[in-house]
Amino acid sequence: WPHPDSIEKLVRHSSGQFIYSSTVLKFISSSNHNPASQLEVMLGIWDTSDSSPLTDLDLLYQEIMSGVKDPQKTTKVL
Repeated sequence: WPHPDSIEKLVRHSSGQFIYSSTVLKFISSSNHNPASQLEVMLGIWDTSDSSPLTDLDLLYQEIMSGVKDPQKTTKVL
């Protein structure tokens, strides 16, 4: 675990951006969730209609922020 195809997809969608890879690893390794489930979420958020390398990063952050349990507290931190 994970399957090599999953790793390849993550690498391809990172577009060479270390922040993307780092954020995905933190998301998957969250102690509050099942890592396999978190990986499946990451593998399902890509938009193949846009060729911009930042699109996948935007989708990654949108997915993470949509799962925030306390938006007001998060807004203060940001």
